[in-house]
Amino acid sequence: MCIRDRYQRRVHGYPGIVTSMQQEYTRITSYATRMFHSARKAKRYTCALREDTRLPFMHVEDIARATVKLLDADELDLTRLVYNLPGLSFTPRELEAEIK
Repeated sequence: MCIRDRYQRRVHGYPGIVTSMQQEYTRITSYATRMFHSARKAKRYTCALREDTRLPFMHVEDIARATVKLLDADELDLTRLVYNLPGLSFTPRELEAEIK
């Protein structure tokens, strides 16, 4: 089995990504990053989600670290083909309160 085949058989489920990098915002969970950037610039941000919608998130560096660990894991230690990386779940209302 070649390394490429080993990596292709693993499926990773990622939560929303929170990052400090400026980027194009295309995912529904991008609202968190948008809120942080708007707050840094003292700009108002209106979220398209209901204020009580709870979604999972992870910081981009935590996702990278977890992905590398999963890809580097010994094949014998892996018991399934699909791995979901859990994250911290919060609502737009909770995030707004923390930012203030």
